[in-house]
Amino acid sequence: MAFVKHADFRGSRAPVILGSRKDRDRKLESDMEKFELIRSRKRSMNLLMAAAISTTLLSIPLPALAKKWTVTERLDKLSEQIDKGDKANELTATQVADLKKTVIDIKARIDKMKEKNGGKLGLKDSKKVHKVLNDLSVKVLRFRLDNVYK
Repeated sequence: MAFVKHADFRGSRAPVILGSRKDRDRKLESDMEKFELIRSRKRSMNLLMAAAISTTLLSIPLPALAKKWTVTERLDKLSEQIDKGDKANELTATQVADLKKTVIDIKARIDKMKEKNGGKLGLKDSKKVHKVLNDLSVKVLRFRLDNVYK
């Protein structure tokens, strides 16, 4: 049994034969399946795009907020590096003694500078100490690397 519908275009009322109801229902089911397939593909593409965008955004390095080290924190870190180098046999005994003497001298110098400035380290004095700490840091690293790669 064929399902008949009248066509309503261009003023014509001619009958249009669509086929049986089962064929029509199957066509609708296949159309729904296609629609669902397209929708799921779109959803997958959206998820894929979101993942790609988030990966891209996460891979962009953000400006690092560098920690401001105080003079005493830097001095403590350098002392720890000297101790680590000693324990790992990256520094000789004479090098360790020389570096620890330098740390003690820097601490004494900081104390003198603080006494002159009412218990605080002035800007000029702080810059001088940081320069000495930079030199000490380079010296520690150079000794450790020289002893490891000989």
